[in-house]
Amino acid sequence: MGTINKSFLLELFKLFFRKKEVLDICSSCLEYHFLPEESDKFIWKSIRTYYQTTGKIPTIGLIAQQNENNLKVLEKLEEIKQIEIPEVDDILITLENFIKEGMFQELYYKITDYFNQGEKENAYLLLKEKGEIIHNFSLKKESTYYKKIFEGFEDRTKERILNKENGSILKTKIPFSIDGLDLVSNGGIDRGDTFLFLAPSGVGKTKFLRHFGVGAARRGFRGLHIQAEGSEQECLDGYDATWSGQLVHDLDNGNIPMELLPRLRKISNDIINLGGEIYIYAPEKFDSISMKDIRNYMIEIEALYGKLDYVLLDYFELVDPGDNRKYGINDERQRREAISNKMKNLAVEFDVVFGSCTQASDVAPDKLNDPKFILTRHHISEFKLALKPFSYFITMNQTEDEYHASLMRLYCDKIRKYKSKQIIPICQAYKFEKFYDRQKTLETYYKS
Repeated sequence: MGTINKSFLLELFKLFFRKKEVLDICSSCLEYHFLPEESDKFIWKSIRTYYQTTGKIPTIGLIAQQNENNLKVLEKLEEIKQIEIPEVDDILITLENFIKEGMFQELYYKITDYFNQGEKENAYLLLKEKGEIIHNFSLKKESTYYKKIFEGFEDRTKERILNKENGSILKTKIPFSIDGLDLVSNGGIDRGDTFLFLAPSGVGKTKFLRHFGVGAARRGFRGLHIQAEGSEQECLDGYDATWSGQLVHDLDNGNIPMELLPRLRKISNDIINLGGEIYIYAPEKFDSISMKDIRNYMIEIEALYGKLDYVLLDYFELVDPGDNRKYGINDERQRREAISNKMKNLAVEFDVVFGSCTQASDVAPDKLNDPKFILTRHHISEFKLALKPFSYFITMNQTEDEYHASLMRLYCDKIRKYKSKQIIPICQAYKFEKFYDRQKTLETYYKS
């Protein structure tokens, strides 16, 4: 029997670090002699041993740590890190065909031996027995690839109880850090999911993304903020004002009271000690960043600093899909669909939350100034299909009077798995770069 092609094996290994069902399938059928190089065998042994011992998917970093003195293993792990996650079905079909071909070759040689030895009856019996096995062989048949509702309920219940007891449920979601939104979404957004916020120009899209990032960092999550519009310094100043509660103008001019510095230093150190951090990338050139670039930044940051939990893109329209296709003016719908699909792919591949904002256009000012008017997906009808991959689609609604009163209405147009169509009123404090003023909101709208 031959060995597995190197490129295919890298894609298979990639799935082992992302898909438990693939690892479960291959734990019993991927033999060491299928693998072309010793480094492949070291990697597979480390992955399988960890999975069989803990029941968990290992990380690339963990396997690298276990093989830190094996240069070839480390080089191969770097190759695995660079490739995009492939389609599961395509990989399993190819692996299944490889194994079946090997089984057929082995059967062929045995039957030939029987014939050469004059044992035709044994050859016929072997062909009948093994031929049926090969014909019916399926990697998915006896595995957990296809989940079963009733037969699998007890195992899922045990896992849910275990997750509740060890607190890991809390780590699967990242809160929006807006009480009303976290209430209707049962705690926030799941890893592997994406969100998109819609708002007219100047309403606060960037401020919301910074609010989300700071709120997540305070809970120990680590994120990447892609600033596709505006300068790096502007982004840093905005974040500093958001988490510190200081005016941007005062920060710019260094007007920070000396007696306040120890408290700010303590807040910063507390976030760092929890594991929270926000990494900023701002290309500072219009239309100079693609989804492919963002994927490379994610790989690089995880290599330098460890696992990312979320990625924020400011904002949606300003990136290129990175698929080497030229999009004309009439192809804007397809371009946005490609961006949203790639956001979802990256969220799944890296097991992160991926969020962005988009701008509402062609809405009459008199409608926006109507306190009963609500933006919905119908106000971006040309790009409605681009919303399909998003689990959360929220709109920001604010009249001029509401703006001056520091009020906003968030509309839950789409919240996958939970009830949608709620209107969530919030208070703001833009002077201090606060998209959400929690204390004022609770006092205004949630007094018991």
